Amino acid sequence: MQSKDAETSYVSLFFDLALVLVVTNLSNLLAHTPNLRYLLITFAIAVPIWWAWVGFTFYTARYSQRHTSTSVLLVVATLFATSLATTLDSSWSLRLRVFFISYAGLRWCLVAMYVFAARRTSSPLAWFYVKGFGAAAAISTVSIFLPKPWCFLAFLVGLITSIALPVIAGKRQLLSTARINPLQFPHRFGLIFMIGLGTALFCVGEAIADSKDSAQSLTLGTLYFALITAVFWRFYAPLGKEIEQEEVFTALSGPQGGRLARDLFSYGQFPGFLGVVFLAASVKVLISEHDPTLNPTISLILALGLMCVMVSILAIDITLWASKSGWKQAWIIPAIGLALLVFNNTPVILLLTLTVLTFGSGAQGAIMRGNILRNSQEVSPAP
Repeated sequence: MQSKDAETSYVSLFFDLALVLVVTNLSNLLAHTPNLRYLLITFAIAVPIWWAWVGFTFYTARYSQRHTSTSVLLVVATLFATSLATTLDSSWSLRLRVFFISYAGLRWCLVAMYVFAARRTSSPLAWFYVKGFGAAAAISTVSIFLPKPWCFLAFLVGLITSIALPVIAGKRQLLSTARINPLQFPHRFGLIFMIGLGTALFCVGEAIADSKDSAQSLTLGTLYFALITAVFWRFYAPLGKEIEQEEVFTALSGPQGGRLARDLFSYGQFPGFLGVVFLAASVKVLISEHDPTLNPTISLILALGLMCVMVSILAIDITLWASKSGWKQAWIIPAIGLALLVFNNTPVILLLTLTVLTFGSGAQGAIMRGNILRNSQEVSPAP
């Protein structure tokens, strides 16, 4: 793969921008009715949405983004993604058909991209995905025409089929026929995570503007800003080390580390996507409503959101940096749970505690990554 394909194309960035609308509307769905039932519904909806994005991410990391066919199909996929995002509100069940149509459209766009890639490269993996993803997309399309609950069953079968295909391809040794570009892959996922955090910041400003109590809202908004900043720093610390991170991933993507790097790094991103949605939902309810009766529920959503984000960050650290050092940072998960138990009725104190914990984890992560980079530079022979 040429070096210019290591960079994310502008059309891919345009497609990723639809994720802003998806995260915003999905968090609105949970914020409208913040209870356990809608928490589970949000999780269930997030799975196919995230998988749709991952499909395009894997494609652009393996095959060129510079062809006209890829650009056109990404623009069409952006239209379907935007359409899908419009269904994510309190009337979601009434727009179920539109959701199914939009998701099926996204999957068919991906299938078409693999068709063009297979013709250009004769890649066995591309042809395998054309057949497999095509069958899964066809099953998902059938769900459009079925009544409840059969439409959910057909949709689930199509989703599970598409998720299982990369596993089957790995067992058939097909993944090695079209390797992932290790320079583009971390950048792509990092960009999606940054878009999610940026959307959460947007939700903070929106919630403050919609609130009736400006003083209290400003206080809560400042605390949320501090927490999101801590999460951002935790994800990217130490700053300015993106090139070294790509070099570490390049080493892991060889015969020994490739499977771990691909699976743990890739699928470990889903909790982070879900966590950003939860954080954005808690922002809207806590800042806008000021309802003390909702405090335990909002505290749960807030803590779960941060837990999910930290699980993703730990998966990245364990994969890209060092397994032993990464596991040493797992203390943050039970610490968040303990903070939730102690401060579940006082979201303000919970926000402060979670921010301090995240900064502490970030400091530990920065030291760990810095030590690993220094050791790798000392071991590496001089050019």
